Amino acid sequence: GFAEPEALIVARTADEFEAALAAAEAATESGKWLAGYFSYEAGYLLEPKLRPLLPDNRRVPLVCLGVFRGPSDRPPDPMAASGQAAVRNPVAGWSAERYRERFLKLHRHLAQGDCYQGNLTFPVEAEWSGDPLALMAQLTGRQPVRYASMVDLEGPVVLSRSPELFFEIDAEGWIEALPMKGTAPRGATPEEDRAQKFMLANDVKNQAENRMIVDLLRNDISVLARVGSVRVPELFAVESFATVHQMTSRITAELAADRGCALSPEDVFCQFAGLGCEDKFAGIAHAAGMCFTSAEITDLTLAHEDLKQQIYYRDRLPVVPGVPEVLQALSAAGDILSIG
Repeated sequence: GFAEPEALIVARTADEFEAALAAAEAATESGKWLAGYFSYEAGYLLEPKLRPLLPDNRRVPLVCLGVFRGPSDRPPDPMAASGQAAVRNPVAGWSAERYRERFLKLHRHLAQGDCYQGNLTFPVEAEWSGDPLALMAQLTGRQPVRYASMVDLEGPVVLSRSPELFFEIDAEGWIEALPMKGTAPRGATPEEDRAQKFMLANDVKNQAENRMIVDLLRNDISVLARVGSVRVPELFAVESFATVHQMTSRITAELAADRGCALSPEDVFCQFAGLGCEDKFAGIAHAAGMCFTSAEITDLTLAHEDLKQQIYYRDRLPVVPGVPEVLQALSAAGDILSIG
């Protein structure tokens, strides 16, 4: 982990974006470490045709990076937090009818060949109080996963927890991605659980969805990789977590010699992991009134699935006044984050 940054690199507007990229590049060239985030909306600024569609009224900086000498020997430990935290009264930003309208629009785009994948999400607002570190501890205790971060630099505190590896590059210049597509709930009994896992591993629909993202990633990574080095050593593997089984595949490649052991923000947004394609689709989604990509909860931003910030709960969302039936239905199906 990282603590006590020497400086912050923050871009809140489009005019500040290029300067932030230059500052980040200068910091890494001087031997510094960077930790923080680029917002999903920053991708608009890397595609000229999408730049005019950059959403207004953003609460999260486009770029928010801390500059550090190196990892901390004693980063904050969420499990040692002594404070209290609570998230209450979640309310969906869309009604069931509004969701249905956008769902049908997305299906029309798919049928017309405008895109082959879309992430149709909606904002969920809730009341928040307490210590973010304490909330991180609660999430860690209820749903242990491989990857997690808490970013408290400038702007909203971001808690990120995910079982999915976006990408990783080792010291030898090899890149690895572990995309997850295909989900099944855990069973109530060992027998039911095994049946659910078997169903997921052999389900044609889930395999098709997983194969699609594997093909997408193979193509995107190949642009950055040494010719002939892209491999898929694992296809349609099933990993089990506390509340779900996830279909996971593994993609590896050796980065091209001119890439070294690093990727630029342009590489990440425009070439790798499908974000280039998804950002191009975002222009369609925006025009259709569907550009909702994150769930903001007061000073806490919890982003859903393909934003790589996932929170899974064992408890299903309770019936809360003001939450429309679509939120209840989707929660019962396990397709959205549940806040108990």
